[in-house]
Amino acid sequence: MEKIILSFIVFILFVEVHAQTIQIDNDSVNIRITYSFIQNNPKEEALSRVDTMALDIGEKLSSFYDLTASAKNNMISDAMSTGEIDFVVLVQNPKDINDLLLDIEKKKTFNSDNHIPFTISKNRVNNMVYTQCQNLGVSSISVFLKEDLAPQTWSIEGDTCRILDYLCQKAITEFRGRTYEAYFTMDIPINEGPWKLYGLPGLILEANTTDGLFRFCAMGIEKIKDKPINISYDKKTEVCKDLKQYQDIVKSQKKVIRIQEKTNLYYIEIAQSKNIIPLEIEQ
Repeated sequence: MEKIILSFIVFILFVEVHAQTIQIDNDSVNIRITYSFIQNNPKEEALSRVDTMALDIGEKLSSFYDLTASAKNNMISDAMSTGEIDFVVLVQNPKDINDLLLDIEKKKTFNSDNHIPFTISKNRVNNMVYTQCQNLGVSSISVFLKEDLAPQTWSIEGDTCRILDYLCQKAITEFRGRTYEAYFTMDIPINEGPWKLYGLPGLILEANTTDGLFRFCAMGIEKIKDKPINISYDKKTEVCKDLKQYQDIVKSQKKVIRIQEKTNLYYIEIAQSKNIIPLEIEQ
C-alpha cells in the first residue's frame, strides 16, 4: 500500500496551531436557541441532511454553529489519548481507498462531513457578519470571511403561528438569490436569527427558503451563563476578500474520511460531489 505513516507525536505537531491569535471581538452568552437545520438535495439524496445547530446570543454578538461538532471532533483525540491509535496513515492510492471503503461498515469511522464546519458570528451593533470554516482537508486549513452586511429588508405579513408556545408573525425577504419566509416572535425582542438572518423586531424562530431546499426551525430555548463568544482567527487562517473567494476555497477542498482499523487511523481524501447546493448563490 502506498502510504505515509506518521507517529502520534508527528501527527500532533501536524495538526496543532501555534500561530498568534487575532482577536476581533468578544461577548458573553445570555440565551441559546437550538435549531434543526434541514438541507434537502434533490440532485443527490445522500447529500440531504439534518443538523442540530445552536445560536448563542449576547448583548451585541451572536454565534451560530453545529452544537455537536466538538463532541464529534473529540472522538479522534479521545481514541488517541486512550492508546487506541498508534499510527496515522494517509492513503494516497485510489485502489487502496476503494478497498477500505468497501468494508467501511465493519470499521470505526470518523467522517469529517458529519458535522457543519462553519461558524457564523454577527455583531448587531455595527452590522458585521463573520464566517469561519475550520479544519478543511487533511491540511486542516481554516478560512475566515468578514462582511459588512446590513440586516435584510423584511416585509412583515399578517400570518401568525405558534412555535415553542411563542406567538410568531410571518415575514418575507430576498437574500443572496433566495426568498426566505420567516416567523419571528416579539415576545423575545432580540434582533437576531439563525445563520446570517436578522433585522426583525423579534427573534426568528423559523425560516425556510421558498424552493424547499433549506429550513431552520427552533427546537428549544435556554438561558446560558459564563460562556464567552469570541470572534478571532490565527495567522495561519486564509482571510478572504469576499464571499466568492471564500466559497471557491471551501469547494476546492476534498472530503476527508477517517477510518480506524485496529490501531491505525486512515485519512482518506475524496473529491467533493459536484451536486452540492450552496445556500448563497449571489454575492
